[in-house]
Amino acid sequence: ISAYASAHPWEDWAETWAHYLHIMDSLETAASFGVSVNTEMTVAAPKIKPVVFHDRMNFDDLLAEWIPLTCALNSLNRGMGLADLYPFVIPAPVTEKLRFIHKVITAVSLQPLKGADA
Repeated sequence: ISAYASAHPWEDWAETWAHYLHIMDSLETAASFGVSVNTEMTVAAPKIKPVVFHDRMNFDDLLAEWIPLTCALNSLNRGMGLADLYPFVIPAPVTEKLRFIHKVITAVSLQPLKGADA
């Protein structure tokens, strides 16, 4: 989240929201291709997780998937002589902003639609 965003509440919300969407979309895309990261750094068969990440309620689990994935993608890019795909570090205050957005999204997604037949 940029310095500009931290000085302007609306921009802060917009950048945090956009970053959350990037994380969620990337995790869902990785899962749909069967991409996962072995965090123990040992040679093992790939783990294929048929998970739709936006249905998971625990933000810490999502972040625990995100950080190793971005490290692996950055390493692949560097191996090809390219810049980091994800050149960000998520500091604690930004983690809490992302957690808040996740909390809002999951709270709203659990509510029934108005006028929907049960």
